Amino acid sequence: LARALGWLPVDQRVTRLVQTLLGDSSAEVRKAMAWQGCNMSEHPELAPLFRHVAEHDPDDSVRADGVYGMRGFLSEGDVVAYARQRLGQDPSQRVAWTVMSIANEHRDDPNGRQLLTDLTRSSYADVASSARSSLQD
Repeated sequence: LARALGWLPVDQRVTRLVQTLLGDSSAEVRKAMAWQGCNMSEHPELAPLFRHVAEHDPDDSVRADGVYGMRGFLSEGDVVAYARQRLGQDPSQRVAWTVMSIANEHRDDPNGRQLLTDLTRSSYADVASSARSSLQD
């Protein structure tokens, strides 16, 4: 269901479905919907719901996918800044990996490249190694 919502037209029923899925008791359901934010750019009215999940969900994997999902609502430049901010406020390994993915996707941008450089000093060895590899590609 979460995958299909990004392709539907703007409608209050879509908003209610997204709210329901982002508030579900199952972390897997919330996570699936949070990631789909990256496909919801036609629904800017939903951005606050996705931001709330990215910043406040009790499960770090849901927050991480929420950060990734915010790509659908932010400009190219803002998504790197948002990822950096979230990592500073939520330094879990899952969020670090999500930030790594975002930085890698934007490595041709100076801000994305700087974020990759900063991630080479991550306290998570795998994230730091991945950032170093991305910079060498």
